[in-house]
Amino acid sequence: MSSNFKFLKNFNRNLYILADTIEKEIYTAPSAVLADGTTFLENLIFDIFKRVNHELDLRIPFADKVEFLAKSNYISINLKKNLLRSYRIRNSMHSINDNVEDHLKLNKLRAVNMHKYLFISAWLYYDEFCDDIFKSSKPSYIHPDKINKGIFNENNIEIKNCIACGTPLGSKNSLFCPHCKEKLHKSDELKSLRKSIGSKTPFKKDRLIELGYSKELRNQLLIELRNEGYVKIVGRLNYFNNEKINELIKETDQYRKVENTLYNLNSRNLSLEEVRNSECYELGKKGIAPFVEIYKIISKLCITTFLRNFFLKESFDNLKFDIDIVYQWYNQEKTSFSPDFKKFNQILINNFLKLKRAGRDNEEIKKELFINEDIWNYWKTSDNELFVDFFENIKEIKYEIFLKELRKGNIREDALKIAEITEEDLSDKLANDDSFNKKFNEQYVEKRSNKFIHYLNQESIETSAVKSKLSIEEVNQWVEKGRKTREEPFKSFCLKYTKALMDKYLRLLRKTDIENAFVNSQIKRDDLDSWIRKGQRQYDDSNDMFITFYSKLTKILLNKYVEARKNGKRKKEAAKEIGKTVESVKNLLDNKMNEECRQKLEKIKADLIIDSFKEGKTKEETILKVDISLNELNEYLELGKDEESQYHALYEEYSKSLVPNLMKKFLKEFETKQQSKVLKSLKITEKDLENWCKIEEDEENPITFYDSYMEIKKEKYISNFIKKGSKLKALKNSDMTNDEFMEFEEELNDEIRERQMLLFLKEIIKHNKPKQAARKVNIKLNDAYEWYVKGLEGDNEYTDFSEIFYDAFIERILVILKNLTSEGESEGNIVKFLKHQSFMDKEDYKFLKNIGTITKDENNRTAINIERERNLFNIHPDLLDLDIELNLMDE
Repeated sequence: MSSNFKFLKNFNRNLYILADTIEKEIYTAPSAVLADGTTFLENLIFDIFKRVNHELDLRIPFADKVEFLAKSNYISINLKKNLLRSYRIRNSMHSINDNVEDHLKLNKLRAVNMHKYLFISAWLYYDEFCDDIFKSSKPSYIHPDKINKGIFNENNIEIKNCIACGTPLGSKNSLFCPHCKEKLHKSDELKSLRKSIGSKTPFKKDRLIELGYSKELRNQLLIELRNEGYVKIVGRLNYFNNEKINELIKETDQYRKVENTLYNLNSRNLSLEEVRNSECYELGKKGIAPFVEIYKIISKLCITTFLRNFFLKESFDNLKFDIDIVYQWYNQEKTSFSPDFKKFNQILINNFLKLKRAGRDNEEIKKELFINEDIWNYWKTSDNELFVDFFENIKEIKYEIFLKELRKGNIREDALKIAEITEEDLSDKLANDDSFNKKFNEQYVEKRSNKFIHYLNQESIETSAVKSKLSIEEVNQWVEKGRKTREEPFKSFCLKYTKALMDKYLRLLRKTDIENAFVNSQIKRDDLDSWIRKGQRQYDDSNDMFITFYSKLTKILLNKYVEARKNGKRKKEAAKEIGKTVESVKNLLDNKMNEECRQKLEKIKADLIIDSFKEGKTKEETILKVDISLNELNEYLELGKDEESQYHALYEEYSKSLVPNLMKKFLKEFETKQQSKVLKSLKITEKDLENWCKIEEDEENPITFYDSYMEIKKEKYISNFIKKGSKLKALKNSDMTNDEFMEFEEELNDEIRERQMLLFLKEIIKHNKPKQAARKVNIKLNDAYEWYVKGLEGDNEYTDFSEIFYDAFIERILVILKNLTSEGESEGNIVKFLKHQSFMDKEDYKFLKNIGTITKDENNRTAINIERERNLFNIHPDLLDLDIELNLMDE
């Protein structure tokens, strides 16, 4: 039921029903309001006449009825004015308008305006005629849009200023101030008059009576119009001042335009968005009258609507609003810090924090939430707890985002960038916030370091860092921190990192050389040296990892060394391959922990020696190839004599392959060299020689080494004796011992004598004289003479010598002597001649003479006696001839 006319309910129920109907029709059927409004006014006047007991003449015009009641003091002047004003609005609804659309729009506004004046008239009527001591007090006028729950009512928008000029309104039930209302009323009245009379048609004052004006109102109206310049009087005729009227109409049309816009908005014929895009709003935004107030009202409505929806959704999503209005409102509310302002900021902050937690960038969030620099700076500079807490939360969220980005697998640099945190900020946070530090270590350091170690087992440091989303600098920092402190998880990481590198190095070392293993494992030289030193100490439990590493490293290196030696590398070369010296390898092998490797190496050396022997290499070549000393080789051979020894196979191969060849080489070289030099040259020991001499003959070797060895000695002794003529020198040069000489003395002497005789005869055959020949073969001349005599005397050992000496020398001399003696030469001349002709020396002549070959005949002349030779050598007497030449050597 009616909200404004309840006071009529028990006073005049018919009027109350009409009023209720009018209020319902205002926005749905404004034209019907005009008809019902007329009925309302007529019924009200009728009731007054009834109450004052005065008969009513229904033929009298409405204005005259009102005028009569006022003049009769039945109603107040105020009631009179409002009744007439209401009726004039009713009349304007029937005015002619070329534009039907405008006319209908104006009627909507007129219906609202008429409703207001009907309310005022009804209240004055009730107040003046109700004599009930319990009558209602005057109610506040409720605008129809609020009654019908229009948009202004819904948004609690109160229009406190005139919508045309902005003058504060004394009443909440009006849109216009009295001055603007008067302009509107006058404009309507002038438009109605001009349409009824004609804008250019002069009229007399009675023409107004014809239009329904009373004489009093007619006169009052004309005076006002003339005074204000809207009507000019010429004589008895009145003329409209159209220029001035048009100005008024133009101005009031703008009022109506504003009013109509607000009405359509309130009645939802226009949306708020449409109004914001309307000309009224745009002109008002530019400060052009009379649109400023609608701009303010719409702005307020916009912000109210916006806030309501924003508070409802707590988001800008799908909201239509003018951000400039929001900013304007925000700046206005800063000082008051109203509940809405606080709530708005709280929602903004909540959304900001939510987006921030999602990892969004500050600038991106500010843009999305329409937070301009003014708002942001206000938050930053305000000491309000809301904003102080906000920035504290932002800091915490940044670190939450940082950890979240790390959990998502981003690298630290990117996570810092996304969270908008600097390295310095992070360092401070880690240093001062134990809780965050713990989370950081658990969620990032531990997980990433474990991933890194996982990859490091197979990949390079760089690749492992990339795959585990770490930087090399970070890895190095964690390792260094783990070394210097006992803080977890860095200590554990450092140990795992070290072990992973150790394992990788050992793994690579098994497959490749030490340099490639070192480079590809990416360990540092200082670290490797440190690990080895720690592993060598073997006393601190914390060094167990290093002891294991050192033990494995040593085993791998020694195995590589053993393999290199197996492949024929020399000790120095093999040691160099594993980064060691020969001496350091020896020290390692001497350690009982490396006994297995030492045994392997010994076996390899034995195998290499055997292979060398099979190849027919000498001891010297073998020790060079195997890179061992002669003493070592000899020691192995000595040990190998024992059938149970690991070197027995070596000894057997030596005896089978090398000894025979070595014997041959020894014997061959011994023929021309001193024994000591041969032993040294062939790397043979006296012990070897002694053993060889003990080898007995067999089917394969019927002649023993000893036999051959002694034959060479004998030969060398004989040769040296013949050459030097000294027993001592011959013994020395032949390396024959006294015992050996004594054993073979007779044989040696016989062979020497035989050789000397042959050599002497060889020189004689060459026509050398005996003295010269004896000197060349290093014998005494008398020895030669003695051998000849022994042959003549029948000693079989010398018979051949004597015969050849005779044939090669003596017979030739005898032929010459025969010729000389036949010529009667004296002995002295004969000797001189033979010596001068180099046939013989004086010693030869004397020897022949002493043995009786040269003698004296009965005449004491030199004669020749070869009776013995002839008998011994079967010489024919006639064969003593100079032409006979014997080449015994050839024979």
